[in-house]
Amino acid sequence: GSNGAVRVEVEAGEHKFATTDIVAADVGATAYFVDDQTVSKSHATNSRPIAGKIIQVDDDGVWVELGV
Repeated sequence: GSNGAVRVEVEAGEHKFATTDIVAADVGATAYFVDDQTVSKSHATNSRPIAGKIIQVDDDGVWVELGV
């Protein structure tokens, strides 16, 4: 849909996602949604919505604080 055409509820708090490009040095930066399970540090030329703030990177994913 066009910008603002779809509204969704987001549960604020810390959530873990898969990633292919976020590393420990990115903690504190903004994460962007790729899909419902994956985030990226790239906004892909402003085509990805902001997920939230990267707060921790583990071997199996990244923790993002949503709703900030």
